Amino acid sequence: MASANPTNEEHDTTGAEETFLDPNEAVEEYAEDHESGDHPMSSDDEDGEDMLDEEVIVDDSIQGFFLHTSPVYSVALHENWAVTGGGDDLGYVWDVTNGEMIMKLDGHTDSVTNVAFSHDGGYLATGGMDGQVRVWNVQEQKLVVALEAGDEVLVFSL
Repeated sequence: MASANPTNEEHDTTGAEETFLDPNEAVEEYAEDHESGDHPMSSDDEDGEDMLDEEVIVDDSIQGFFLHTSPVYSVALHENWAVTGGGDDLGYVWDVTNGEMIMKLDGHTDSVTNVAFSHDGGYLATGGMDGQVRVWNVQEQKLVVALEAGDEVLVFSL
């Protein structure tokens, strides 16, 4: 008895030419108009030239995490501070009132994917794809302890 899901043994195509779609199985066919030069998703300008519609994106943000050179993966807030972790293996503490960087959190050897403040904001932790959890004293702006988690640190909270 043949199974509903044939195995590779039942479909040995060695030496056979593969057919991806039988023309008789096509439900609808798109005919390209070569004479007009018209293409999907395009429009003509005043001179009749094809031009793609382009959307202009205006960055009107007031503040940003511009010291990061790769994507930002994690953000945590405490009062007027924000901590960020990114793909550049760094974290930063920012003053959200003026956008100034307060503290650079280095020492990770892979992306910083988790950041969190303690409940009182006195400490913060960074965790990364390098398997490290680094705990920082925010007031003294220094590293307190570096822990090896053994594998990527995906989620944590303080």
